[in-house]
Amino acid sequence: MPVIISPATREELAECAHLLMLGFASDPFIERIVPPGAGRRARLTRLYELTLRTGTFRTGVIDVARCEPDGAIVGAASWQAPNPKFSLARAVVQAVGCAVLLGPRQVLVTRRLLARLEQAHPAQPNWYLEDIAVHPDARGAGIGAELLAHRLGSIDAGSPLTCCLEATTPGAQRLYERFGFRPSRWLNITPDGYPMAMRRPVTSPR
Repeated sequence: MPVIISPATREELAECAHLLMLGFASDPFIERIVPPGAGRRARLTRLYELTLRTGTFRTGVIDVARCEPDGAIVGAASWQAPNPKFSLARAVVQAVGCAVLLGPRQVLVTRRLLARLEQAHPAQPNWYLEDIAVHPDARGAGIGAELLAHRLGSIDAGSPLTCCLEATTPGAQRLYERFGFRPSRWLNITPDGYPMAMRRPVTSPR
């Protein structure tokens, strides 16, 4: 399925958040952050939109994939750029928003989980794939691979840097390995040992 990939606009962040919710609603790691319960899908969507608006949209890049120029978004990938600079105001907005959506106790759980992910990141500047998801109706068409190829190609053609991510399922790990990511550490947060921290070393332009 040929797709058109472009950076998300501010107006598209709500649609991106909904897509990420669909992609990760049953992910075992995300269930540790937003446990099952009444209104979970709505809270998870709002959480994704909050983090996109106050974080990645300003400090990285969000790629979206469509099947036609004005079509609905069928895939999204959220990348944190090297050495992101977070303003105090945005940090406060995000912290308050997370507390409202998750509750104080779950915020502490989330902070501990995210700290474990960050410990596995390279010390040197790197590109970090926060999330990538494809709409359920468009899975199996290679859209996730196209999103990865698009951004990794751009990184390699510019100032190549190490890229890192966490695979939360065996299927995701296999996809990332196709693009040069290699396992670096089991994080052992879910019963099957995932997430798996993965890194892609610097690739020189061809």
